[in-house]
Amino acid sequence: MVFTIVGLFIGVGVVPSIADINEINQNSKIIPITNVESGGDVERWAIAMGFAFDGIMKDAYCLRDILHNNTPEIWPLDHIKLYSHDSWDNIIEGLRWIESQEDSNDITIWQSAGHGNPEGLASENGFISYADLDIEFDKFDGFLLIMICACGSCNAHTKLAGENRIIITGRSPIDSLSCACQRNDKSHYPASSSLWTYFIMHFVHPSYGAWGNEICDSVYGNNDGWVSAEEAFTYVEDSFEWPDEIWNNWCYAHLYMTDGVPGNLNITFIQENNQSETPSTPSIEGPLYGETGKTYSYNIRSIDPEDDDVSYIIDWGDTQEELGPNPSGETVTANHIWSEQGIYTIQVKAKDIHNFESDWATLEVSMPKTKPYADTPFLRFLENHLHLFPLLRLLINLPAKI
Repeated sequence: MVFTIVGLFIGVGVVPSIADINEINQNSKIIPITNVESGGDVERWAIAMGFAFDGIMKDAYCLRDILHNNTPEIWPLDHIKLYSHDSWDNIIEGLRWIESQEDSNDITIWQSAGHGNPEGLASENGFISYADLDIEFDKFDGFLLIMICACGSCNAHTKLAGENRIIITGRSPIDSLSCACQRNDKSHYPASSSLWTYFIMHFVHPSYGAWGNEICDSVYGNNDGWVSAEEAFTYVEDSFEWPDEIWNNWCYAHLYMTDGVPGNLNITFIQENNQSETPSTPSIEGPLYGETGKTYSYNIRSIDPEDDDVSYIIDWGDTQEELGPNPSGETVTANHIWSEQGIYTIQVKAKDIHNFESDWATLEVSMPKTKPYADTPFLRFLENHLHLFPLLRLLINLPAKI
């Protein structure tokens, strides 16, 4: 694991300059997206920084890319500011620029990685306390998502927590242990062991990062098409193995979140949750009348408008099962045996790979008879003429035909 995480600090190669990235494009078109909670128009902003090692800036570039590439209409490049090896004066200037643009419906992400201690964050050019950051954050009217990777960053929860703020950091899972990632003699670990940006990569990685992963919404969330901070945190916390110990019992990589936001803080829009994207209500074809103890086959078919594979959830009236996934539009044959006489309602719905579900389709079938004997022409004759043989009817317990 150490080798994997250390690899995160390898340089990111040729990337645009910070000045180029932060240059405001006056001609860009901002498309406000309605906040599903407030009903107001929402603009989204981000400020990301990395200090101490060039490789840490990979987190910032990945944040920019995963936000803009997945949802460019709500995360335009001129709304995302990046800083590397910069002064706190310049960073705070950028933060204040965002503050001057945002309003009470807007969402801002603060993501930082580098050195720190229980009182604040450090760069090569200085130190800023959590108390000073709190003063700056108090100027915001909208919502804040604060993500910090630094030694002692779990102290940010008590120093920065507030209304309309979410704070995500690493933490020690044992209350009695220090948050500071230091040796017992208070000396810091070498750069090659600095693993604290590990958790941020699970939010911003281009392949499995939470901000671009619809599983956060469909499996860990409310399936409304948005990935929220709360859904992403649950996904990251649940989907990756977090060691109880990285260096020694001082340094743990478990996640911790303080949530002061009512409802969900929506970050990225993954997919529309509307009727046009759900699979069609399945068709069901098969026998309507049968006998207990025999196998009956039913053909089921649904079409997904985006050609996603679909699974079928089948309620036979006495048991349930799920088949698939299968290609959209492919006819699937399901077999079932009813063991007791009665009238059963088969219910089937289709579910695509994003967990969007169709309406239920129904088919009523009747299982009125049990035949414990072989089916031959002679026995069928007896069954159809049981009124001629009343004693036989009583022996095999079959009703007489009228």
